[in-house]
Amino acid sequence: MTTATMKLEDFSIRPTRLDELLEYTTIIEDMALYIRSQGINQWPPGMFSSPEGQADLTTAISQGRCYTISHTPTYSTSEKKTPTTAGIFMIGYNDPYDKALWDTLEGNAPWTEALYLHRLVLRQAFQGCGLTALIMRFVQEQVRASGRRFLRMDCLYENEKLRRFYREKCLGPGQGGLRELEMIVHPEIQGQWQFARFEMEVSP
Repeated sequence: MTTATMKLEDFSIRPTRLDELLEYTTIIEDMALYIRSQGINQWPPGMFSSPEGQADLTTAISQGRCYTISHTPTYSTSEKKTPTTAGIFMIGYNDPYDKALWDTLEGNAPWTEALYLHRLVLRQAFQGCGLTALIMRFVQEQVRASGRRFLRMDCLYENEKLRRFYREKCLGPGQGGLRELEMIVHPEIQGQWQFARFEMEVSP
């Protein structure tokens, strides 16, 4: 099956379960290895499988901040359709990391008026079939339900390919992307890492 034959109605988004911690970790660690191979150091390999990383993920899953995208093809003729995990992501709202990255933005809404989309990873077999736009619509609904105003994201400034995707295409064909704001050096991360920030205001 190719991405061209996949239908978005065959995908669903739900909170990740604690018994899926190993799979969740494997997916994000595989991506960490891939982006490192591309010369980008956003997620050092082992960051999520370390004891500290596992504790962080366990807490996030327990708090309902981690999500799984499942694929259950409707063409299946078997009696029991077994879903496949297509990807993962996390939504934050009270993380000190986000506060440090956004609270100093002059003339903008307070950092507490947004939900923050993080750690969005799609398995290679499911890339290119429109899942990012599906996720963005899901997160926009979470923004509305929470009474907040903005959806925000970030990535390393050096990752120009990802920055361009967030700016131009992440909302789906013909829908464009998020507004990119000025670059910032995260004040609480050693090494003077530069981050790009993106946001969109979500209509009520």
